[in-house]
Amino acid sequence: MTRGVHRIGPGGGAGEVGLGPEERAFRRELMAAAERLDHPASDLGQRLSERLLLLKPGSARSRYWWRRPWAWGAMGLGMAAGVALLLVAVESPPDDVGLAQPEPLEPVVVPTAPVRPAPAHPCERRFRAEGRSALIDDFEDGDGYVHAAEGRSLFWLLHFDYDKEGEVTRVPRPEPTAGSGHAHGRALHLTGGTLRDWGAVLDLPFAPHRCYDASAYAGLRFRAKGPGRVFVGAREVRVVPTRWGGTCQADCYNVHAAAVSLGSDWKQYEVRWNQMRQRGYDTPPLDPTSLHSLQWHVHGEDTPFDFWIDDVEFIER
Repeated sequence: MTRGVHRIGPGGGAGEVGLGPEERAFRRELMAAAERLDHPASDLGQRLSERLLLLKPGSARSRYWWRRPWAWGAMGLGMAAGVALLLVAVESPPDDVGLAQPEPLEPVVVPTAPVRPAPAHPCERRFRAEGRSALIDDFEDGDGYVHAAEGRSLFWLLHFDYDKEGEVTRVPRPEPTAGSGHAHGRALHLTGGTLRDWGAVLDLPFAPHRCYDASAYAGLRFRAKGPGRVFVGAREVRVVPTRWGGTCQADCYNVHAAAVSLGSDWKQYEVRWNQMRQRGYDTPPLDPTSLHSLQWHVHGEDTPFDFWIDDVEFIER
């Protein structure tokens, strides 16, 4: 058997010993396909199978084929070409092969409790009286509304403690003062029986403002007839519960007030802001810039009650 000569030169290379022209060309084609990582000729795989796997047993060509250098080189190159084909197929699929695109997933919405904004402070929209219209109500119009001036478009309310009918709130109406010894035609007449707890309150809220700046005035002036005792007060926003338009959440209704002892005859009374006090020690003075309402309060121990009130106004500075 003639042995091949190992030769390196132009057009040849190591590993081509004993290869004919066809085998050399086939080997170079495999090498080029592995280096480019592209698509080789369509029949390259078939030709490689014919040389390695489909040789007829017993033929001269198949006898001891695995001992030949070209066979080992072809097997290695075939494996490299197979890896190259796999990478090309994964990274750059042919244009004519459509890949199914996954449908975008809808975002998952986790239900949460609604966030309620914190209620605005009543004094963020404070109304300031200018001090040009001191009259609050003289009751001559015969209704339960006050004199409309300086943002005061409100009505009187009368709150009772628990009696036989339960807690009562009503709008008191002015009554004629004939026989009361008063020169004016109408006034507010307030009566009630014995009450068991906090008593009764004639209330004048500064709605719809909820925060009224009455610092342009010095206090309250009114005419009244008793007999009896009544506490005249001004409620700041901070002592009124939130459900009634204030900011208080604990120890509410501690109103700045001053006691007034009424007589059997009509008389004019004045109560200034600096005369009104809260219950307890070391309490702050009244702040007339943040008022929620005015009130005339009859305590439970001062009931039953029967008195008149008229000509309610601010005290000018």
